[in-house]
Amino acid sequence: MTQETTAPVEQQTEWQGYSIVFAILAIFTILEIATAYLSGLPVALRTGLLVILAIIKAVLVLLYFMRLRFDNRLFALPFAFGAVLVVPLILIIGLTTTPPTPTVAANSLSVDGNVVDVILRSYKIDLSTDHVPSGQVTFHITNQASDMMHEFIVIKTDKPSDQLPTNEIGHVNEDAVNIIDSHEDIFFGTTVNMQLNLKPGHYVFICNLPEHYQAGMNVDFTVDGTPDAEATAESTAEATLESTAESTSEATVAATP
Repeated sequence: MTQETTAPVEQQTEWQGYSIVFAILAIFTILEIATAYLSGLPVALRTGLLVILAIIKAVLVLLYFMRLRFDNRLFALPFAFGAVLVVPLILIIGLTTTPPTPTVAANSLSVDGNVVDVILRSYKIDLSTDHVPSGQVTFHITNQASDMMHEFIVIKTDKPSDQLPTNEIGHVNEDAVNIIDSHEDIFFGTTVNMQLNLKPGHYVFICNLPEHYQAGMNVDFTVDGTPDAEATAESTAEATLESTAESTSEATVAATP
């Protein structure tokens, strides 16, 4: 009689243990996802944290769901020994690995006129200067983000860098602005050059990858000189572009049932 009443209690306790372990695994999974998005952490530290979290999850699965906890402890030794070795090994490799040295793209241009160093970070654009005389300008663009790709878009506009027209998901509406040139897919640790002949006026540099513009990847830039008739016409064209884009957007919203 005692055995019959004890069995359900033991089974209930076992299921409670499984539920607790499952909840812990879910928490560690959330921590892994959060750690993966911490782009500000050094790559070695983030890798080490992810490995440690993965090992803890693997140990919990082995001990409880694969019932290694209830087997002879001799079988657990290989797993314990492996876990002890893997964690410091990953940390040593990560901490002693030298980050890739920024390399200049193979299609680098010869430098003429003014040179502006551009540093792309997550999420910021740093310039060696925010104004140059009109004429030939070479932008020396380096992506110094630890593990994130960026892009560099040059826009001529009268608006401040953080007030460009955006769409419903926060991207700059590229059909409503006057884009002078752009360089896409600048991988971290690489350097590219962009050479432009810029006329006097106000410019804005942005990265328009998802959420990058809203996160702060925009900066104002001035080209000194006296605007000519063509520059005035460009400003008028930009205003027309923006007005047309807004009208199209409003018409689309109105037509939506």
